Amino acid sequence: MEQEGKKTRRARGIEITPEIRRRFRSYRSSAQLNVADLARIANVSEKLIKNIESNTSGRSRFDESKLTDMCAALGCTLDELLYGASDGPTGLHVPGDFESLTALTEKLDANLMPLIRDLRQEIDAVEEAYQDLLLVRLQKQGIPLEILLRNLHGPHLSDLLIRTAPRPDLEIDVSDGFDRLTFRYEGHSLNVEKPQLLWDCNCATPGAKHDASQCPIHSQEEGAAVGARFASGRILLKYRDRVFHWRNTKSLWPPSVDSFAMFDDLRRMGLMSSDIDSVLDLGAGTGFLGIMLALENPRVTRLDLSDWMLTPTVYARTNWLINSEHHKYVRARCRLGLLAQWFGSMDEPYDVVLCNPPYLPLLPGFDELGLDATVDQLINDESARFTQAEQERSNGIGQAENQRKAAQKKAIEEFTSEANKNLESGKKGFEQALADQESAGNTVLSKLDKHLKDAKRIIGLISNTGMAGHYQKVANREWWESLAWRVIAMVFFIATGGLVFWVVYEVKADEFKWEVGLFRLAAAGILLAPAFYATRVAARHKALESHNRRLELEFASITPYLDTLSNDKSQAVIEKLAERYFGNQHASETDEVDGNLKQVFLRGDQIVLLVERVLKVLRK
Repeated sequence: MEQEGKKTRRARGIEITPEIRRRFRSYRSSAQLNVADLARIANVSEKLIKNIESNTSGRSRFDESKLTDMCAALGCTLDELLYGASDGPTGLHVPGDFESLTALTEKLDANLMPLIRDLRQEIDAVEEAYQDLLLVRLQKQGIPLEILLRNLHGPHLSDLLIRTAPRPDLEIDVSDGFDRLTFRYEGHSLNVEKPQLLWDCNCATPGAKHDASQCPIHSQEEGAAVGARFASGRILLKYRDRVFHWRNTKSLWPPSVDSFAMFDDLRRMGLMSSDIDSVLDLGAGTGFLGIMLALENPRVTRLDLSDWMLTPTVYARTNWLINSEHHKYVRARCRLGLLAQWFGSMDEPYDVVLCNPPYLPLLPGFDELGLDATVDQLINDESARFTQAEQERSNGIGQAENQRKAAQKKAIEEFTSEANKNLESGKKGFEQALADQESAGNTVLSKLDKHLKDAKRIIGLISNTGMAGHYQKVANREWWESLAWRVIAMVFFIATGGLVFWVVYEVKADEFKWEVGLFRLAAAGILLAPAFYATRVAARHKALESHNRRLELEFASITPYLDTLSNDKSQAVIEKLAERYFGNQHASETDEVDGNLKQVFLRGDQIVLLVERVLKVLRK
């Protein structure tokens, strides 16, 4: 359902006639639902259902959304409820071709035009009268407004509008920049250079008759035929590979010099490449500005063409359908309403709003129309309204500012009081935390004194364990080296034995050569030298492995023994062991071990000294 119809339904609800009440009861009976079940399924009150069904309820208008929910529960559509299953949208007498539809809309617009242009009435009264008159005229034709707008946007009527669009009696080619017009009809053409208006004829301006020889149109041979077709024929405007249908009627203004100038301004402003998604064209008429912007800017996906007349709505819809073959991604809708009555039903704000209202050009003779006084009165009225609104706004701003200052002062006072309370509470908490930390620090220091003795014992254990581990590593390394040299010796012995066996084997051969055999025996003798050397080195590494294994076992057993002695006896034993293990009697084999032992003991002393210094600092 179109947005204008939705606006009306939201504002005043849908009127339920006795026939619709009867139809509602029939649908509920067919669905075999009682009032309670229907209320539960549709999430409405039982009282609402009873008011709809009762002819004496005293209520005749109901909310559209609730009616839609109840129709869904009953298995029918809202249109079927309102118009019946057999006389729904497809059964209404909505004209199915362009000419019949525009003939109907022009007739309806002729009734609306005097009301809309009556500048003596208040705008609220005009809006209400417009709405009532539009609905009444359509109902007399048997066409509800909602159904008319729905069909206009439906695929069936949209296809008919494209296929039945009128064949033009006159084509007007408009150059880019509006500096040349070319009128074409039946193989003839007429050119107008640097036109002031789309119809640049000054032969019939009010109050004066100008020489036709000076008219840009009627001074040419085809001028009379072009003028006749322009006045009453079907016209097709061509601009930048786009086409726009138009017909000279009182309710439909054509795109003129101002429309093309405004489009050029939009291009210069960069709107053809800006990141805009939605466009609203107020007073769209043929839809020229909105359609051109939507077609030129590929980022536009939503276009709304709004007008207060039915005929412009049909033309704007038709022009969009003809030009949008490659822009199916754009959701274009035509909205109908005086001024902007449907704004309350907007899905979301628009990125760009266009409005190019009709105007009367300042040409000689138009002063006789008597519009000056009316326009001046409108300007004065609007100026007075603006002044009053501005004064009310200023008063409101002043009052709001005073209230804001009072609220701000109160908030500052409350914040200051709360901050002082928090500060005092924080101070007490800090003092208590400081006392607790001091007590905890004394406890930690006493525990550190106890752990100092344990640290000394552990450091001695670590030192001994480190020495034992070092000798273990040395022993393991010597074992691997001994193994490697034994393997090397074995390889050389095997090679020597192989050469000797080879010589002995070939001695039995008939073609044995003694010089070759002697050479091989000499080579075997040479291989014995590295074999014996490898054997000797392997034996040396084996001896070193045994020596380090013994030292490893002795150092590993020292710590358990020392733990059973007093400090004095333990220190004496350590001194004797140092003379034994770190003397000069095994200097050739134990220099490296001696250096590592001294380094380990030195590191142990340094650790003890560091712990003692830390304890002294903590006590202070």
